[in-house]
Amino acid sequence: KMTDKDDANGRLEYNLGATGSKAGVHISNVSIIKISESTGEELEEKTVLADGNYVYNGSFQEGKDRKEYWDIDNKAGAEVSVTNIRRLKVTAPEGTSEDKPVIVSQSGLALTGSNNYALSFKAEGENAKNINVTVAGKEFKAELAGTEKEYAYKFTTDGSLTNKDIVFKFSQPGTYYLDDVRV
Repeated sequence: KMTDKDDANGRLEYNLGATGSKAGVHISNVSIIKISESTGEELEEKTVLADGNYVYNGSFQEGKDRKEYWDIDNKAGAEVSVTNIRRLKVTAPEGTSEDKPVIVSQSGLALTGSNNYALSFKAEGENAKNINVTVAGKEFKAELAGTEKEYAYKFTTDGSLTNKDIVFKFSQPGTYYLDDVRV
């Protein structure tokens, strides 16, 4: 339901061409027709996105506070926001630990059993700290280097796949950045 003049959940955009393109583009006869009112309860099972990604809003640019589709479990009292260049920022305070982590997750990805996948994301944080990532029950540790770095992992899902979630766990105090999450 679009309730404001500009609403990221109800916006229609045309993103055309590459930067520097000089090609002419003409768009005409566009119309938007309301066919029904959403109750908000029509949540469908997730599917693979048009770009091949299984993770919704992996670039932190959609929805309220640009965190649409992401669940945040913040027992540590961290500050979790999206920066103006659209990266997730987690500022985990002193006291953040394995027992009191910050968890950023997304459930119900459209993954299937006995298939090969690749996980990639960009992350930044203090040197020698890490982010623990679990996807479809497979665990990975991203060891941070102090600058933004791309991390990539390959994994095969179990035949009887019951866990279709992706979970980023921050269990050390510090400031972390996360972006471009893809499976």
